[in-house]
Amino acid sequence: MNFQLFVYAFVLIVYSTVANAELILNCSLDESSGFRNISNLEKQIELVKNESFSLVWDNVSISDSSSAFSIICALPSSSTLNSVSASLAAGAESMLLPATSCKAVETSNTVLLKSQESGLVNSETETSIPVVCPINTLLFNGLAEDILKVTLRGSTENPLASAVQAVKDYCNLSEKIYNEGIGLNSESEWTCTPSQRKLVANGIPNHEVGTFPNSSNPNTIGIQDIRKAFDLNPELVSTSGEFVKRPGYGLNGVLFEPQTDAACTDSGACVLVGGTGFWNIEAQGHDTFSLGLDMNNAHVQPNGTYHYHGTPERYIELLASSSDNPQILLMGWALDGFPIYARYGYSNATDSSTEVKLLRSSWQLKPVGDTGRPLITNKGVTISMGTFTQDYEYVEGSGDLDKCNGRYGVTPEFPEGVYHYIVTDDFPYISRCLRGRFNY
Repeated sequence: MNFQLFVYAFVLIVYSTVANAELILNCSLDESSGFRNISNLEKQIELVKNESFSLVWDNVSISDSSSAFSIICALPSSSTLNSVSASLAAGAESMLLPATSCKAVETSNTVLLKSQESGLVNSETETSIPVVCPINTLLFNGLAEDILKVTLRGSTENPLASAVQAVKDYCNLSEKIYNEGIGLNSESEWTCTPSQRKLVANGIPNHEVGTFPNSSNPNTIGIQDIRKAFDLNPELVSTSGEFVKRPGYGLNGVLFEPQTDAACTDSGACVLVGGTGFWNIEAQGHDTFSLGLDMNNAHVQPNGTYHYHGTPERYIELLASSSDNPQILLMGWALDGFPIYARYGYSNATDSSTEVKLLRSSWQLKPVGDTGRPLITNKGVTISMGTFTQDYEYVEGSGDLDKCNGRYGVTPEFPEGVYHYIVTDDFPYISRCLRGRFNY
C-alpha cells in the first residue's frame, strides 16, 4: 500500500551543565511511535564548542501501524539541530523513497531563529519543536526490518551569532572612486553601531553607465545626500511581506527601485512621469514603452538619482571575480537589514556543497490580462502583456523564491544561513516587499 511516513523530532532546548562545563547531547528514539527491535534507543555524546555533531541510528525497524515516529533530544544552550533525515539503510530494498528535506514547524510558544525552510531548530526559550520529515512512499506489510537510517546533524555554534559576525564583517566598508563617464566621484561608506548598519553615500555609481540624458530619459545623474540606517540584527516578522517601493541600496550606495511612477488609465491614457492611472507600467519586460534604461537596467530620476530597476550588469561584473563560473554575490542590503544577492544561489538552499544555479522568481505572467485592462494606448499603440505590474501573479512553488523574491539559505558570507533577497532576471526583478521591520 502507499504510505506516507512523517518523522517528528521533538527538540527540547535545555541548559545542560556539568562540573567541568561539558556540553552533553542526549537523544532517544520514541519506541511508542513506531520503532521496533532497537537495542540502542538512547544515545549520548559530548559536544565540542564551535564544532558540528551528528547522531546516527543504523538499521532501524519500524511498524507500518504508525504514521509517525519521534526523536526526543535534550539540546544544550547555544547548540543547534540543523537537520533530521531518514534514508534507506545499507542493503535495504528500494521500497522506501525518502524525502529530500525536513522542516521545523513553528509553534505558538516557539520563536525560531531561522526560517522554517531550513529545517534548523534553535530556540531562545526552552521548548519542544517538531521537525517534520516526509517520506514519499513506503510499501510493506507488518514490520519493516532494518530498513531506515536516521541521522541528526547539528552544531554548537549559535547560528544567530554566526550571522551577526558575518554581518559585522561588512561594517567597515568605504569607497571613493572617480567615475570618468559621469565626471564625479562615487562615494559610499558603511559603518555599524551595536544595533544598526549605517550608510552614507552620494548615489553616484562606481561602474560604467549609459548615456544620460537620452531620448527616453531627459535627466542627468547628480550627487545625492544618502543617509540610511538598517537593522544590524534583522528579524523576520511577516510571511507575506510588506509593500515597499525602494527596498534597499547597493554596497556602492545606489538605490534599488524596481517600480516606476508611469501608469495608464482604463482608457489607455498613459503618462511616463507622474502617472496616476491604475495600471502601473513596468520599467522592463516589454517593448510597449521605453523608459531610457541603460545596460544596468537603470535610469535617472528628475532629481538626478541614478537607480536600479533590475539586474545592474556592470556592477555585477565589478563585484565578480575573474572566474566565468556563476557566483553568489552579495550586492547590497535591504531596508529591513537582510542582505541582497544577485541571481544565483545553491541548488539546495541549505547545502553549500551543491551546484550554484540561476534562481527563478515565483511570479508568473498571467495568461490573459485582468478585466478592464487597456489593450491599446489612446495613441493607438498595442499594450503587450507584461507591460503592467498587474499582468503578473505570484504562484507559490513555481520558482525558487517567495513572494518577496527571497529565500532562506546559506551563502558564502552566511555559512550558517540567513534570509536574503535575490535580484532576478525575471519579474519582479527586485523585491517589491520586505519581510523584516523597516523604516523609510
